[in-house]
Amino acid sequence: MSIKKTVLGAAVCSLGLAPMAQAVDFSQISINGFGSVVGGMTLDDDETYFGNDDELAFQNESRFALQVSAPIGEKWSATAQILARGADDFDPKFEWAYVGYQVNDDLKILMGRQRFKLYKYSDYLDVGYAYPWIRPPQGTYSLPFSSGDGISAVYTTYTGDLEMTFTGAAQGINIADYTPTGNSALNEAELNIELSYFVSGDFVFNEFNFGFNVAYVPEFSFDGRTASADLATLLAGLEGAGVPESVIDDIEVVEDEALTYGVYFGYDPGPFFFLAEYAEFDYDPGIFSDAQSWYVTFGLRHQKWTFHATYGEDENEPSSDAQDDIPAPIAGAAPALVAGTQAVLGTQIEDSTTSSFGVRYDIETGIALKGDVTLYQNSEGSAPDAKTVSVGVDFVF
Repeated sequence: MSIKKTVLGAAVCSLGLAPMAQAVDFSQISINGFGSVVGGMTLDDDETYFGNDDELAFQNESRFALQVSAPIGEKWSATAQILARGADDFDPKFEWAYVGYQVNDDLKILMGRQRFKLYKYSDYLDVGYAYPWIRPPQGTYSLPFSSGDGISAVYTTYTGDLEMTFTGAAQGINIADYTPTGNSALNEAELNIELSYFVSGDFVFNEFNFGFNVAYVPEFSFDGRTASADLATLLAGLEGAGVPESVIDDIEVVEDEALTYGVYFGYDPGPFFFLAEYAEFDYDPGIFSDAQSWYVTFGLRHQKWTFHATYGEDENEPSSDAQDDIPAPIAGAAPALVAGTQAVLGTQIEDSTTSSFGVRYDIETGIALKGDVTLYQNSEGSAPDAKTVSVGVDFVF
């Protein structure tokens, strides 16, 4: 059985409510779900890696989801996915909640909360059964959120043996307790993304799969003064010293723009597979760093076993050089302001490599055991090197 088809059957579903005047046809309602139980730890007591430390813990990366689906009439459907993450104390939240309209055999319109299309595995990012790793390469799959509210259109067509899927979307999100990804001293604070615009294409040709994703965010804001007392103090000092507003704007994230794009290519004839993916995030000048990330994965399959190795590189550079724009008289009189500005803008700086080696054993269709060793090395920024060992079980039903 195709894993992709199994996962899509579990990850994409519709929740329907029958008209009030009619009885609910429970035979059309299906319940699916997925989950992962993952335990991880670093090998040294001074290491951390995406929530893991030197104490073996099974909560941080474990998750469970429930999905219910049913049609509404001939062309309408609705989708709900409730996801509980161990990192959030298994507090259940609606990850998806949208209504779908099937315009024709090729085109579907979705309205409501749904996935941001940013990566190859965006549609089933939380479905660990869908991919070989314990977790997708974290440098590329870096955003700590994956869904937003809005409208999208999905168009699928065929030309000979080539299957093409195009997606266009307008989505936004507000997160009251957003914590930036990366080696940052920033605490959680409000992130607001106004309608952002997504375009993606996915192409399947026999054993080949390739595609692209582009997202433009015309306006987003992050309450940095709440997120960091040091940042609030620095900004107050700059304002008190009479630094121009344009310099302040190049530090704060208020009504900024962002552009992200990525490409991927895979070849999977069955006995082995290859996958490469590249992603880039470009921000207006501010405390968020521009990021470039890529990885390559190679794997071998033998009966129920899959062995795989992944190598990736990640580079984060400050998006702003506001410290160079502080007027010379102010910089000369208060050099601490220059140093403080440079330090704040460099909190997410990184130049790292990640190597992982893993094994997967498919017990039967719908459940798989996994093991993984990840080596993280960073030559810039505050994140320490780390060696992480993880084990887990992924399932869909």
